[in-house]
Amino acid sequence: SIAAKLILIVTMYVGRVGVLLLMSAVLGDPRPTRIHYPEENLLVG
Repeated sequence: SIAAKLILIVTMYVGRVGVLLLMSAVLGDPRPTRIHYPEENLLVG
């Protein structure tokens, strides 16, 4: 059935990504930092 396929897809995705990574992506950064590192676009080649 469709529900069984969706459950299988979700469990396979969680198993591949990892529980901790998935939780950190959903919950976000608990404390914002005031440190911002500079970014630069480098031309290589």
